Amino acid sequence: TVAFDIALNDAFAPAFTLTGVGLSAVTNDTLVTFTAIELPPFLGSGTEADPFQIWTVADLKKLDELVDGGETYAGKYFKQMDNIDFDGVTDWGAIGIVGNGAAAFCGIYDGDNKTISNLSTTSTASYSGILFNNFDNGELKNLTVNVNVDQAGGFGLIGGASAMMVSYVTVTGKIYGTHHCGAFVAFGQHADERSTFVDCVNEATVASSKSAGGFYGKPQGVLPTFIRCVNKGTIGDVEAGKASTLGAFESEGNGCYLI
Repeated sequence: TVAFDIALNDAFAPAFTLTGVGLSAVTNDTLVTFTAIELPPFLGSGTEADPFQIWTVADLKKLDELVDGGETYAGKYFKQMDNIDFDGVTDWGAIGIVGNGAAAFCGIYDGDNKTISNLSTTSTASYSGILFNNFDNGELKNLTVNVNVDQAGGFGLIGGASAMMVSYVTVTGKIYGTHHCGAFVAFGQHADERSTFVDCVNEATVASSKSAGGFYGKPQGVLPTFIRCVNKGTIGDVEAGKASTLGAFESEGNGCYLI
């Protein structure tokens, strides 16, 4: 129950108090009606000039909830407004739904040179995302993500990617799994259009008992393009039984290198 204190001027009635939400009430022979208004899920309008604002873990969870429910946000802009720390968060399963053709994020996410740290996932499925489970025909840019995954499953910052643009993104931390694992993408589901990576850096250690890559765990179909990308992470057999296949770019590269 919420109490509303409303002061009216002398032409109408003296000050009075109403209790209730979304109710009509009569006080001092004056009828006052309250109408419930649903607040938008994010600040901003989703345009390039006024993007949806992402401030907290709660905002990312709300985005996950809406994408899981079928909202793609195609053509909509998001901007991360502050560094976000997932330390202590135990119920994060990444944005969208795991699986080719499942609910995907299709918007433009600008990290604005901020960080997301201590990011993990509850999923143990093959091709699980750590930040996005499915990313289709969208853009991810200007972001550093620190990940910490060591469990059964296949993992990447993005679980399944199709025709996306990724630029100025860095991945740090570790990804250990039992299926295809890549620092950026677990599984590339490129049927007709390729994804492109520009000025991206992997600094994470990536290992798997199936296959591991500095960028992709398993590219498929039309292979991605890499421009000025760098793999600095250790890929492969960092612990006994953790890896059996090595990889880094495993696609077309221009100005890319390994350290």
